[in-house]
Amino acid sequence: MSTAPTTSRTHHARAAVALCLAVVLGVLGMGVQASPAAAASTTTRYMVATTAVRASASSAARTTGTVRIGTAVTVTAKARAWVRLRTGWVPRAAVSNGGYYADRLAAAHGVKVRYTNTTLCGRRPSGMINGSFYLYGCHRPGNDFIELTESGRYSGPGWQRAHVQGVTLHEVAHRVIDRRCHDKRALVASGRSENVADAYAWKYFHTPDKRPGLYGFTRSDLRRATAIHDGRSA
Repeated sequence: MSTAPTTSRTHHARAAVALCLAVVLGVLGMGVQASPAAAASTTTRYMVATTAVRASASSAARTTGTVRIGTAVTVTAKARAWVRLRTGWVPRAAVSNGGYYADRLAAAHGVKVRYTNTTLCGRRPSGMINGSFYLYGCHRPGNDFIELTESGRYSGPGWQRAHVQGVTLHEVAHRVIDRRCHDKRALVASGRSENVADAYAWKYFHTPDKRPGLYGFTRSDLRRATAIHDGRSA
């Protein structure tokens, strides 16, 4: 198991889009060898919505039960827009894309993850490079998913796991804020969207680090995050 790095720094790039903007975030730890990633099951997924389970792959089929958001499920078959679980069929859209640690974190808040080193925010380095761990995230307003570089699939122990948690929940906070405020005005002070996302993730997703995205936040940012959560952001 790797130990926490003695130094770290953040790399980020911003996309020029309006207010409730989610952006790219990169975290790298210096001088630490990678721990082997725990192999994620190829069949394990997480529910991104509370969904009725059907007896067959049809919305008209008999309901056999309900599976709640965030629940780990096993996919046993696929049929176009449907997947079969051990208890029946659910729409594919209601199930996470993968079974990694980041997928589990995001699914609990109704968000899917895409893994790509060429995100909507641009191409980014990923994984262990010269002893440093690179992880970037991106979210664009209006998208129902977040993006992480391929290193976001890391599901093992150690300080890398903490970075995956922080980056994932920072980007999920952007997605949740976007849901709540995309059609309102003056939700976040100009230039503070990253800080408000950190505040939101810390207060409502209970991240252990008060700087999950390494941006940090002020009391004013925390008040804005609270207002957005409570629907008072216009």
